[in-house]
Amino acid sequence: MRLLVALGAWLVVAILATRAEAQVSLTGAPIHSGMNHPNNVNQLMISQLDCQQKTTFTFAVKGLAAQKTLSVWATSQGGDCTQSAQRNPGATQTCYEVKAAFIPTAPPSESLVITSDAIVNGNGKGGAGGVMSCVDSTAGDAPRKLVLYFLIDEASGNVTDRSTYDIDFDLRGPQPPSSLAPSTFDESTLLVKFCPPIGTTDVAGYKVFCDASGASGTGSSADDPVCSTTSTTTATTATSTSAGGSGDATSGGGGATAASSSSSVASTSSSGGGVSTCASTKFTSGGSASGLVECASVAGISTVEAKAPGFSVGVLSAVAMAAYDNVGNIGALSSVVCAKPQPVTDFFESYNSAGGKGGNGFYCQAGPGPGSPLGGLAFGLTLAAIVLRRHRGDR
Repeated sequence: MRLLVALGAWLVVAILATRAEAQVSLTGAPIHSGMNHPNNVNQLMISQLDCQQKTTFTFAVKGLAAQKTLSVWATSQGGDCTQSAQRNPGATQTCYEVKAAFIPTAPPSESLVITSDAIVNGNGKGGAGGVMSCVDSTAGDAPRKLVLYFLIDEASGNVTDRSTYDIDFDLRGPQPPSSLAPSTFDESTLLVKFCPPIGTTDVAGYKVFCDASGASGTGSSADDPVCSTTSTTTATTATSTSAGGSGDATSGGGGATAASSSSSVASTSSSGGGVSTCASTKFTSGGSASGLVECASVAGISTVEAKAPGFSVGVLSAVAMAAYDNVGNIGALSSVVCAKPQPVTDFFESYNSAGGKGGNGFYCQAGPGPGSPLGGLAFGLTLAAIVLRRHRGDR
């Protein structure tokens, strides 16, 4: 009897010990290296550039048993990767392999390095739904979620233990701004007014792209845009990039770190906006920002204008814009518009050409001064003429 009791106690201890050694867990948040995100935000979210450059996540896995296999799976469809039917190809599959089964080299712990592209693309056998080669073809531009499953003893088909980790990814750039209306700010700078994209909150700012060497079309600008609150959805797929630093208006290309691909939904905004008879040899409406160097950028989702320097008076220039999100994805290009920076006449040039006798900023002529009623009237009329002339020159 005592022998049976002792044997039963030994079996309980052995079972508990086996279960204890199989309690796999993740210790702390993973370490993400090689981030490319603006302002160091959302560093644990996988961006398109993260995927392309194979940035890494390092997971600390604890509780591994000797001679037990470890594998990593993922699902973006809310599946349960502990179920073999959801891991195997077929009608019920909702999970995909991120890292094939292997025996850890140093149980009971393992420092597991997984690349961003493996997490979203899969281990060469298909990845998250709608994702292929770091391109997300699903609709919309909001971040998506998936769950990583760290499975023990998966190779035999029997999962003895698991641990999970939720992770977000965003491979799509935002919708482009619309109704671009460029005008002369000064003789080397364009002021580009525009309507922000409608129906999205995934915008961190906007980039302006310029082409003064390959532009053709009409150089006059349109009225200021009147932005609408309604939108239409037209699917647009474009290859884009996180472009390099600013360039002048004649550069228009080069300097990008890597090409990427984004899916955007173009919105339409009301009256006003840019000239339709405009073309560029460097970019096209709804096309790619890949390889382009921005001539200006502005932050903020509700921003409605940007100043782009580096232009020459009277030179026809093509202008397009794209929005970027909080992890650096750049969307498709807006419509392409053209502008010709106009000469800007300052106050004293206009005053003197209108018959004024002043020089170097001072009134030296005899007669009523600017402080007298007649002088004040002459000053006001001259100022009004200057404002009207500049307004006409900007159109």
